[in-house]
Amino acid sequence: VGQLAGGVAHDFNNFLAGIMGFADLLQYTEHLSEVQKKYVSKIITAAENASNLTKKLLAFSRRGTQSNSVVDCLKIIKDTVDILQRTLDKSITIKIHNNAPKTTTMGDESLLQNALMNIGINASHAMPNGGTLIFTLENLTLDKNYCESSPFDIKPGFFLEISVQDTGLGMEPET
Repeated sequence: VGQLAGGVAHDFNNFLAGIMGFADLLQYTEHLSEVQKKYVSKIITAAENASNLTKKLLAFSRRGTQSNSVVDCLKIIKDTVDILQRTLDKSITIKIHNNAPKTTTMGDESLLQNALMNIGINASHAMPNGGTLIFTLENLTLDKNYCESSPFDIKPGFFLEISVQDTGLGMEPET
């Protein structure tokens, strides 16, 4: 899906470049009425919005080595929700609850967005008649006792938790 999204986004971006270029030239044409100037402005705005969506699709499609840098998880969630709202059934409401004063952490932006996108798509399959998908950010501090009892190799400290919840059908108990 990522490779397909990247290919489509790349081709679409080429079309947008032509639209934006011609609209930009058109806006500087003499003797345009105010209504025509308004229409040209709307074309440019729509093309810029489409270009922003294309950039998000390209980011989603990126493959390669994992990078570890400072990422703003709230921004990644907002970008992911933007794509999901355009993709999922309109009967699914998507919400973001940001309860975290600090929303940055170290990680790979592309991998996190891919994971959140996959979770969102899977959640939508569990809500065939609509529902709600909620992304929540929380800051928390893990102490030594918690970390020692965890099956994961984590150190005590300050963390950012991202949770995803949906109102879907759920799984069978045996699953």
